[in-house]
Amino acid sequence: MSFPQYLEAAGEVGADGFVTKAELDTRLLSVIHALFAEKKPMKNILVVDDSRTMRKMVIASLGRLKEASFREAASGLEAIEQLALT
Repeated sequence: MSFPQYLEAAGEVGADGFVTKAELDTRLLSVIHALFAEKKPMKNILVVDDSRTMRKMVIASLGRLKEASFREAASGLEAIEQLALT
């Protein structure tokens, strides 16, 4: 599956935002701000990367978001599967 297919699949299963690794420095904050502007009491953030270390670093960086719950996936396909089961 290519990046556009993952983006489309994420939208189909109801993801509220989608940020690629290449966009971490340009889009991540705006997506998080938009997510937290919503009235939902708890935000679920799925961090996807094939590197467990990178996933842990992203979660540690966002860990101060007290209204957030974090999950992890090791691949785009695993992430789509998790979103579909939610």
